[in-house]
Amino acid sequence: MYNGTQLWGQRVPLQMERFEGGGRVYDAYTGIPSNLYAALRKSAAAYPDKTAIVDDDGTKISYRRFLALTDRFAGYLQIGLSVKKGDHVALMLYSGAAFCISFLAVVKLGAVALPLPSKFRKGEVLALLEKSDPALIICDEDFAQWMAPFAARSCKLVRAGHLAASLEKIGEAEEDLAAQGGGPLDPVILMYTSGTTSLSKGVLLSNFNVMHAVETYRLLLNVTPEDRTVIGVPIYHVTGLVALLSLFLYAGGTTYLHKRFDAKRILQCVRREKITFMHASPTAYTLLLKERGAYPALPSLRMLACGSSYMPPEKILAIHEWLPDVDFRTVYGMTETSSPATVFPVSTAESDYICSCGLPVPGLIVRITGEDGAEVPDGEVGEVQMKGSVILREYYHLQTPELTGDGWLSTGDMGYFNDQGYLFLSDRKKDMINRGGEKICSYDVEYELYRFPGIEEAAVVGVSDYVYGEVPAAAVVWRQGALALSEEELRVRLLEKMARYKVPVRILSAERLPVTPNGKIDKKQIRGWFSQKEQR
Repeated sequence: MYNGTQLWGQRVPLQMERFEGGGRVYDAYTGIPSNLYAALRKSAAAYPDKTAIVDDDGTKISYRRFLALTDRFAGYLQIGLSVKKGDHVALMLYSGAAFCISFLAVVKLGAVALPLPSKFRKGEVLALLEKSDPALIICDEDFAQWMAPFAARSCKLVRAGHLAASLEKIGEAEEDLAAQGGGPLDPVILMYTSGTTSLSKGVLLSNFNVMHAVETYRLLLNVTPEDRTVIGVPIYHVTGLVALLSLFLYAGGTTYLHKRFDAKRILQCVRREKITFMHASPTAYTLLLKERGAYPALPSLRMLACGSSYMPPEKILAIHEWLPDVDFRTVYGMTETSSPATVFPVSTAESDYICSCGLPVPGLIVRITGEDGAEVPDGEVGEVQMKGSVILREYYHLQTPELTGDGWLSTGDMGYFNDQGYLFLSDRKKDMINRGGEKICSYDVEYELYRFPGIEEAAVVGVSDYVYGEVPAAAVVWRQGALALSEEELRVRLLEKMARYKVPVRILSAERLPVTPNGKIDKKQIRGWFSQKEQR
């Protein structure tokens, strides 16, 4: 068992105190704001004329204006639409100023933001909304028609449009509203982990979780008001929302927002706008590496953080060869840890522990347990379990053995510690596919395959891919006499039902699927089928 406060206390100055709440005791940073809206007010007071965010179209918004727009929109939501503390407000918005202003306005009111994936298809989005009890939906025009079933109920709907401009037309709201955000233990974000049909879990993060996470990143990665970042990951993911947007608003830095990921555009932005810091997935870095010939030097960059999924050492070394003066830090975390669980303390490429994901962060205790639940010694593989300040308080409307009453989270990841407290991940216990940081529940894809009348059996597995690390592949058995669709026809039909990244890149037809001795489909053997096919 390793305590992150003790490990990092030897490396950086920590000012921590004991914090009690909800029957749990935490190690907490002293003096941090109670919520992100309070952090925004602090940054706006310190840097009123500094650029806070730059929208996808290049529009720059200062901290003073960002705060004013947030206050005005919060007033509109409270006075005009009766949004109150604890209400769930869904954000079906592209990455841009409208998302940022809406999110901070929700935080100010003490409501709970529900960021929805703009990559999802209509059915997938509606499935998440059904689970989350929204009182209000704020959406871009592209998605407004999708929301008709909820607008027909008691759920209110706001079409965002160009929110920053349209707010000028809204009557002056009371900008001195009593609302100043919720308390530390109040929920502020409801974010779903992956699938939409059954296995997805609604993660409720508190203000305390979020603020502890952003202070962790600020402190361990030395983020300052002079830093500039570009969000090259989905803003509705915990990395985009907490590890980038929230972190930079808290630190007083500048954030560039891109509606979609484009490697060339990201690198153009880095060079033109003198970006200093990026946090992205291994897939994003793979795509950036492909463009390195046109960008042999990026002198403004000082640090790259990498999370979401496993980053092979070969790619870390390739980035180091490309950008030798940039500090590359591996990060491991998940939605349930408010983003950070471990952070590499030095440049990963220059460490003997390059395959590690780093040290547990301050305020977090991590242990490795065997099948019997007992802790195992250093070097022995077991399940990674965590407890502490960044761990979610609860899953929404769900009691699960993965989160115990006293706060221990079973991650489903397998790994081990070395004797220096570095965590190494070796496998995933959960039957989940990680496509470049996008989590895919195999059951969700199988569910859609089984809906085809002619399919008798279906199994979806993750197979290796150079760019994304892992991609979904499927094996299907057609009923005798059924009209079997071709691999391409199946993919086209699936694209009508789910996000493109979830659709299997390879589909094999088989006479039967292999089973284990206990009668379950043998997915290990199915993965072998695809490996054998690649080797031919």
